[in-house]
Amino acid sequence: MILTDFNKIDTSLYTSNNVKIDCFEHKEESILVINITGKLEDGSAAANDCNYIREQIAIAIYKTTPIAIIIDIQDMQYQYGNSIINAFAPLYEIDLFDGDGFIYAFVLSDKNKYGLSSLWVFDIDSPREGIYYNFDKAMQYILERYEKI
Repeated sequence: MILTDFNKIDTSLYTSNNVKIDCFEHKEESILVINITGKLEDGSAAANDCNYIREQIAIAIYKTTPIAIIIDIQDMQYQYGNSIINAFAPLYEIDLFDGDGFIYAFVLSDKNKYGLSSLWVFDIDSPREGIYYNFDKAMQYILERYEKI
């Protein structure tokens, strides 16, 4: 095989000293909770951390094949930058169920809602469906949709 027309790619995983990710699989239902804590740097300085988040979310999805996902970022600081869009891309890019997509919700806090409201275009006093400031409300949203399947 001749590979002179190809560049070798690095398949090692990203690492981060700024954010930590813990994943939890529901004991009975097909629900994955991804808890992200730490601080994202502003702007493009967060690119490596966001690549790390993206990989970890993708790995968790492939390992658990959930129907529903809660992304809990209440303890993650974020002010501004586009790199975070890449971090959550697996929610839209991974298709385990022939185009049906995942049921998902985000749990935000004062540490990130201002920056994300600007990027995701929502009113912080009345966020759209799927965006919550309380884990229990996000879980209620997930369970209501989950039971309709």
